[in-house]
Amino acid sequence: MDVILEWMSQYGENQILSTAIICLICVFVTNYTGMIEKRWLPATATIIGAVIGSVFSLHYGDYFYSIGLGIIGGFASSGAYDFVKDTFVPSQKRQPND
Repeated sequence: MDVILEWMSQYGENQILSTAIICLICVFVTNYTGMIEKRWLPATATIIGAVIGSVFSLHYGDYFYSIGLGIIGGFASSGAYDFVKDTFVPSQKRQPND
């Protein structure tokens, strides 16, 4: 826990970026393990962002602002997930039914 708090204090100015990175990693792990359906990944990223924002709020004390930034970071990570998935992960091409 001390490592997380130290990282948060170092990157506290970039709360949205750090939240988005943590959410992106969580979404990749969630997708890889198949814990939930793929259509729920953006909502999952937003909820994870809100949870991370609440952890930031425990450290900084500004609850609504930190949770709001966490939600924005979750939205950003869901967009980043789609970008990385579409850009770097090879897609399976469908074969036409003959």
